[in-house]
Amino acid sequence: MPGLVLIGLLAASLALRLWLAWRQARYLRHVEDARLRRYATARAVFGIGVAACQAGLILALTLGGIIAWLERVWRPGPMAGAGIVGTVVLAFSLLAGVAHIGQSLTIDARSGLERRRLGACLCSALVAVAASVALAALAGQALSWLIATYPTVWWLWATVLAGLGLSAKANLGSRGPSHTSAQAGPADAPDLSAALARCELPNIPVRVRKSPTGARRANARIVGAGRALHVEVSDTLLALLTRTEVEAVLAHEAGHCRRHHFARDLAAQIGLVAGGFAVLALAMRSPAIAQGLGISGARSAGWLALAVTLAPLAWFFLRPLRAYQRRRFEYEADDFAARHADAGALMRAVAKLNAANATPPASDPLYVRVYNFHPDERDRFRRLRASIGAD
Repeated sequence: MPGLVLIGLLAASLALRLWLAWRQARYLRHVEDARLRRYATARAVFGIGVAACQAGLILALTLGGIIAWLERVWRPGPMAGAGIVGTVVLAFSLLAGVAHIGQSLTIDARSGLERRRLGACLCSALVAVAASVALAALAGQALSWLIATYPTVWWLWATVLAGLGLSAKANLGSRGPSHTSAQAGPADAPDLSAALARCELPNIPVRVRKSPTGARRANARIVGAGRALHVEVSDTLLALLTRTEVEAVLAHEAGHCRRHHFARDLAAQIGLVAGGFAVLALAMRSPAIAQGLGISGARSAGWLALAVTLAPLAWFFLRPLRAYQRRRFEYEADDFAARHADAGALMRAVAKLNAANATPPASDPLYVRVYNFHPDERDRFRRLRASIGAD
């Protein structure tokens, strides 16, 4: 029975993805810019292929018996958690890496977003895979120890551990080549941090991140917390926007900070993780679920590997909730920026950034509700015009 439920959920998710991609492709026919239309359509279709491969991997790991085989290979031992969980994450990471390389060398290259060589793509993908597997092995070993040591309340301690890990990832995830805004902007431009000071964020630095060679994407974001808090902008953004538009974007990022979006987003992530661990703790009491999904049920490492395997499927059905929250954050940040900067400059900046990132001005409404963490350009502009009383 659990196996049939899994097959049904995978089939439903693929059918829903296919339907949404069809709606998106049909909607994009009305987009005037052929480049944006081709890119957005190609991404939607490419996502279907990746999802189908992911579904096949999930079935192979569970009903196909790969997790059960890994349990026999590692046997009950001191490193079973690290070995089994790390191996499963390796499989998903390799799939994600291949998908990323494929998109970079085909869809992104044809749209002009990136001009990267195969060697550079392989190098970055291998680094990402190695980091993911190392972290997964460490987490798998730690969680196996928690389950063995605290069999009834392990999921509470696991939530605490995950919260610390998510906080560290958010604070340290932006390390890389960067320099201060005074070195990157025009010679006669004052420090961009002054724009943040006018947005109630004094003494917050602006750091410029060097984009990979051949990349055209442009972006800005709030990074870190406490003393590590700063705004990160790409060098491509500074080259694309005027000074007034850059300041409007900084005001938008300041809005994320002043509305405590970092803390609220982190709380939502921890809540989802806590719910996942609680569901896993309940499932571990049912031998029928273990048998139906192809694991022994007696070893915590097998259950953890099963949880990692099913996480992408669960994430697809939970994604609309996260997407809704993130779009609300963007609206709030826009409202803040409209009060502290030039709303017209913000709209011009958004239009330029969307064009640089090959983002269409509008997408199918249902597609947006399921996938998009940012609102449509037209919707954002309508709200911004309303906030400043424009027609």
